[in-house]
Formats: sequence, C-alpha cells, structure tokens
Amino acid sequence: MQSFFPEAPPPHTTFGNHDIAEPWPVELWGTCDLVHQRLTIPGGTKNARPREIIGHLCRLVKPGGWIQLVEMDVTYTARGPAMRDAWTATGTFMTAAGAGTDYAKNMATWLKKEGFENVKDEHIDLDIGPRVKDADWASGPPR
Repeated sequence: MQSFFPEAPPPHTTFGNHDIAEPWPVELWGTCDLVHQRLTIPGGTKNARPREIIGHLCRLVKPGGWIQLVEMDVTYTARGPAMRDAWTATGTFMTAAGAGTDYAKNMATWLKKEGFENVKDEHIDLDIGPRVKDADWASGPPR
C-alpha cells in the first residue's frame, strides 16, 4: 500500500498509524504542545464512544498545551433542499458509524471535565452555492 506520509519529513516530525479508538502509547502522554484532529471521531466509534476518543486525545497534551477538536454538528437546520439532503446523508453515516449526530455539542463539556481551562466552543456555518457571501469562495477553487 502506498504511504500517505512524506518520504522526507522535517527532522522534528514523525509519522505513524494509530487506531483513534485505542489509548495512545503511554510514552506519548503529556508530550504534545498541540493536539489537533479534524472530522475523526466517527472513524473510531465502532470500538469506542466519542467521549472515550476525546479522553485518549486529551492525554497527549502536555501541561499548558492546547487541543483543537474540529467536528461536524449536523443537528442544525439546513437551509435549502440540497443541504437538507446532504445533512441527512451525513447524519445517517455518522449514526451508522456509531457516533450519532450530536456528540460535537458535548465536546467542550468533556474538555472541561478532562481539566482543560479556557475552553472555547465555536460554531462556524459554511454556506455553499448561492448563499455564499464571499465572491472568491463562491467562485470555486483556484484554477
């Protein structure tokens, strides 16, 4: 199988494979200044609940470090029939994966229970198609 990792990473960078539903190796606990994950939680929910996965990630952060969780909340009312269909399909996938559709609403509370301070919960609505206000974004990707 072809590797997704770069052939020559920077000297301060390492790559590896890990099952997000499993605890990280103890030697990595408390070693990260920043832990970032994006749209990852449903990938592990056949073997762990979203709360457990967040707990595994939290253990990686060193004291004074940061964690950034980016997940979809498909419980909001979508505007327009195409987005309603997209949210329905996405919600169906997330439910079938075992994550459900509302776990993102709980992540800030889970971080506080893990002992994190200065927790911020930010929701960003991304419009698509004619609802987009930014002309550059609405015109599509650069060619």
